[in-house]
Parts: sequence; structure tokens; C-alpha cells
Amino acid sequence: MKGQWSRLTLSLRIWGTLGLCCSSLWAADDFSDRRDRLMARHRDGLILVEARSQPPEKSSNGYREEANFYYLTGLDRLGAVLVLDAPKRETWLFVKDDPVQLEGFHHVAPSAELVPFVTGRLEEAVGRLYHSQSASSSSALQGRFEKAQWASVDSTLQEMRWVKSSSEVKALRGVARSSTTALRAAMRMTQPGRTPRELETEAIAACVRSGGQGHSSWPRVMSGPYSAETTDSGAALDDPFLNRTMQSGEIVSFDIGCARDHYQGNAARSVPVSGEFTDGQRETWDLLVKAFQAARSSIRPGVSADQVAAAYYDVFRSARVASEMARQARLSEIKEAESTGTPLLYSVGLETKEALQDDLRSGAVVALEARIALPQSQLGFHLKDMLLITRDGNQLLTAGLPYGADEVETFLATPGYAPYVIEDIHNHLDPLPRHGLENLIRLMNIHGIARSVIFRSRQTNSDFVLQAVARYPDRLIPFYRPNVYQVPEAWLNNDPEILAELERELSSGRFRGIGEVNNVRYPLQSLGVEGGWGKMLLATEVSPLAPMMISMFRLAEKYDLFVNLHNEVYYYKELMQLLEQFPNVKVLWSHGGGVDFYGLDMALLHHPNLYIDLSGRVYYQIDSFREDSIFYDEAHVKTVWLELIEKYPDRFLAGFDDNTIQYSGRPRAVQWLGKLLSQLTPATARRVAGENMDQLLSSTEE
Repeated sequence: MKGQWSRLTLSLRIWGTLGLCCSSLWAADDFSDRRDRLMARHRDGLILVEARSQPPEKSSNGYREEANFYYLTGLDRLGAVLVLDAPKRETWLFVKDDPVQLEGFHHVAPSAELVPFVTGRLEEAVGRLYHSQSASSSSALQGRFEKAQWASVDSTLQEMRWVKSSSEVKALRGVARSSTTALRAAMRMTQPGRTPRELETEAIAACVRSGGQGHSSWPRVMSGPYSAETTDSGAALDDPFLNRTMQSGEIVSFDIGCARDHYQGNAARSVPVSGEFTDGQRETWDLLVKAFQAARSSIRPGVSADQVAAAYYDVFRSARVASEMARQARLSEIKEAESTGTPLLYSVGLETKEALQDDLRSGAVVALEARIALPQSQLGFHLKDMLLITRDGNQLLTAGLPYGADEVETFLATPGYAPYVIEDIHNHLDPLPRHGLENLIRLMNIHGIARSVIFRSRQTNSDFVLQAVARYPDRLIPFYRPNVYQVPEAWLNNDPEILAELERELSSGRFRGIGEVNNVRYPLQSLGVEGGWGKMLLATEVSPLAPMMISMFRLAEKYDLFVNLHNEVYYYKELMQLLEQFPNVKVLWSHGGGVDFYGLDMALLHHPNLYIDLSGRVYYQIDSFREDSIFYDEAHVKTVWLELIEKYPDRFLAGFDDNTIQYSGRPRAVQWLGKLLSQLTPATARRVAGENMDQLLSSTEE
């Protein structure tokens, strides 16, 4: 028998480059480790996991591999069977096509050799055969070995898939970003006279535009009386449903998700077709949001799904309501709680819905979903987000969506959105009472800004920033901002007091970066000076090569921190020398330093550690900035700038540099950024909008 398998085996190198994996996102060791862990749990037999046995229907969303097979192999391979020989700790892959073309396993053999191999191992006293019930043809496979002792590995795989690896979390962040973008796109089209079919089509287009390979499941747009449906059954049986004309006064509920890198998820919201809730709808929706947020606040490691549900239903039990609609909603949810109760949580990953384990654990990704159905009023409300469970609580992945009725109405009424969810690399936090941290988060929800890097302003300190981050840790990212502009003379030398403060703050682990460092900048009061930036006086003038700057960069390298520099074009040469001296420090050049595209082209070409913050350059209206704007009129980006960004798609980042009272500049900034993104290729636009910031910040954690 041994000689027979030597003849049949095609030996390949063990987990080299995984050429068959769908994306460079995945490390080969991810799949190898999963197989090893599964074999360690079931040491006494062979584990058989099948790929899909049939091609997809023409109407489906393309080929989607069986989840457990992909989880263990990283392959799309129709008709293949993975066999894990646990006693020998060997991996076999049996394939229909030419096995020579495959890499990554101990042995690869033709499908025809599967039965002889398994039969041979059974004759060698292998204890049992394990299988995955989720495979479509598992019963047929079991029929080939009727006398074998079979057992399932499904519970083990469900447990393994419950907590996600860093690569899986990265994939699900992409799923969440695409799903949020698609949901926002469909919601924006809501108005009387349109049909659900139009909105669904826009959602699918936005999924693809935002980097998705398609939809997780067909977008669910339920309008009018169908918004009260808790399943698709009623709508599926009503052919005119998708083409019905939506009317003022109705609610339309969206449940939309995109698939990326084999992973899936979705998000849900309900909005008024007319753009404004009625009084009863407003109260009911806000009550649902309040209960939803209470449930979310309870989600942390060690908590059970029942405890999350209790936090949700307690809000309805204690609520005092004024409208008849809200009263009906309250009673309906209390009745639901007293019966079996609808599950609020489920796991997401390779499938839109995966098994939820008993207690929540750090690293799991879940969907929190809440509905209110009022069939007697012919309407319903639906709210859902994707959450990553963290060590201390949870992190919102589908960030950038409106919540309360006020946010929803403002979202529907505000034109000029960016076509992608945004990560903001540049924002100042002021202590002014009218400024309002809550207002910042509100505007981020309305305008589709998932996260924002924040610095302290001149009027406050680092503690103020850290307090804000403590309240919204998944939306705000703290950078440490040194006082260069307040004591520029001290920065010309290694002032021991400043150096000690830098060491203390940067070594604390509380900050993700350094900035905005105003070492060479123009005074705000000079913005109206004739002649543009070139005629302005300097407010701060500390060379990038000053001793304290060098010391700060040494600390940035030591603690692996990103640096945001406000360094104007006067000190271009010195900045290039600094970048060359510290090639391992990633530097974000605020506003591109005011340098022209030729200067940026040369800088980016020679310094791969340089990145460009586009804030301040994506405007046209201000006269003194027109020569420095990347726009040549009110609508069009200069061709040379488009070419430059496309040439370095991973080096430009979205930023708003907004610290005005109540963030009044935010809507305008988003509108202009949206104009830029819509003129870039979709792949580059996605990177500029958020993927580049994600990549930079995650690189400091590796």
C-alpha cells in the first residue's frame, strides 16, 4: 500500500507562496495553522471536507466556495475534496483537474484516487472518518464508505471560525466599508416615485464600485407595507413588490451587504420616503435607536447573547412614549421579550450568518440587528451594524451611517456626499462649548466619515484629546501634538524639558502618531494677502533638520509612530534630507506642503516613506489658494494632479483639517473631496478615501 501511494502522490513544497488564494490579503500560514488545529482536535481519523460539487446557477452571484473548504484551503476548487490525515499529520487534496497545477499541500492527487486512498487508510486501522455537514454532497461521500464510523467536525469548525484572525478582521473591515458605502448610496436615492428595484440596483453598483466582488445576499429593500416583513417570504411571493412606486409617508427599510475576499456581512437602516419622519415614526425610530445603542454598550468579552438582549428590551420596558405608533412598538417589543425573543446577535464571516457561540470573545465579529414590525400600521423599522468585539468592548465596523431621526433626515437632505466612506487623517479638536464632540460624531455619521485622526488645538492639551478618544475609541484616533509654534526657539536646540516630555508621551502607548507638527507654517491671518502663499510671512520657522526635530524623529522610529508635518515649501530641501535620514519613519506631509505637482512627484519618487495629506488642497473658492488648489475650476481636477495621484495611488490620504466652530466647514469639505474621488479611478478613489489610512495605521500595529 505504501508503494502504491508513493506512486500516486504528487509531492509539492509545503506552504510556499499560496498562488491559488484569492488575494494577497491572506498569509499561507493562516490556512496551514487552521488545518493543524483541526487535526489536533480530531487525532484519530481522516477529516474530509468538500468543495462545492455543482457550478452556480446563472442567476446567482458567481461561484462562492463552500465556507469550511475555503476556510481550510484558501481555494476556489469545484469538486475538490480536502483530506486531513490526522494520525500522520498530512494534508491531501483530491482534485478533478490536473493536480500538477496546484501548490500548497503535502500531497495532491486526482479525484479518482480518493476512494482507494481512504479505503487503504481504513484498512490500516484508522479509527473513524470525520466530515462537514455543510458540504452539499456530504451524504454522497458518506455513501462511498458506509461501513466507516462517521462523526461531524462542524462544531469544531464553528468554534474555530468564531474568533477571527487579523487577516479575517482586515477582510471584514473591507466588507463593512463596502456595505456602508452601498447602503448610503441606496438610501440617498430614496424619494417618492421611485421603486425598490432602482434602489437595489444602485446598491449593487456601489458594492462593486467600492471594491466588493458582489453582494453578500441580494439587497433587501422593503417599502411601504413590506417594511413590516421580518422575512423575505411575503415579498418574494408578490411579483409587483420590487417595482411598486414608493409614496410619501411610507418607510423604506434597507438590508444591504457586500462580499469581499470571500467574506460577507451587511448593515441595515430605515428611512422615510419623503425625507422626513412623521411624529410617530420619529419617536418610534428614536426609541429603536436608543435600545440598539443600549444593547451595543453591553457587548464585551464574557457577555452572553441573552444579556445583550436584556439590555435592549429593558429600554422598551422603561420607556415613556407619547405617540400611538411608539406605544404599539413598545408593547410589541415587550411581548417579544416575554416570548422566545428574536436573537439580536449572530456571527459574520465567510457566511452572512454564522453560528454564535455561548459567550462573546475578543476577536469575534458579530452583527447586532434590531427590528420593530407594526403590521397594523403597515410599516416597520430595521437597524443593524457589524461589530468587532475587542478586549474592552466592541468596535463599530459599519461606521459612517446615520442613527437618530435628526441624523437620518439631515443625511437625506444634504447634497454633495463623497461616493465612498471616508477615513479623515487630519482633524483638530477644540474645547469650545459650541464645538461639541457629539456634533463631530453626528457629522461623521451624516457625511460618511468612519474615523478621524484628532490633534489637540492651541486652546487645549493632550488629555482633552484622550478623554474624547475614551468616549469614542472606535471613531477617533489620537495623535500627540508638540508645542512647536508656542516655543519655536526651544525647538532649535535639544531643550531637555521638551525632550523629556516627548519621551514620556510617546513611550506611553496612548498615541498612534505625532502631529500635526507645525515646524514651518503660515499665519492664519495672512490668508487674504495678495500674491498667495508665496507672499505670506512665516508664523513658525523650525527647520526639519533642527536638533529637536531630529530627536523627535528618533523617538518616532523607536516607538514606530507616524508623523504628520506641516512643513511649507521654503524648507523643501531640508525635508527631503530628513526623509532620507529616517527611511523607516512614515511621514504625512500636511496639505502637500504647498508644493506643486512636480515637486511632489520628485519627493514621492525618491522617498517611499512620504505620504500626502490632501486637506487644504481640495478647494477652489478661496482666491489666495487657487494657484495651489488641485482644481482648475469649480468642478474639475487639474489633469496633472489626477495623473499624479493615479501614479502614486497608495500615497495620498483624505483629510479635512476642520476645527471651525461646530465643524461648519465639514459639509463643504466632504463635497469637494467627493468631486475629487468621483474623477479618480474607483480603485484609486477607494485608497485615497480610506484604505490608505487603514493600511498606514495597521502597519504601526504589526
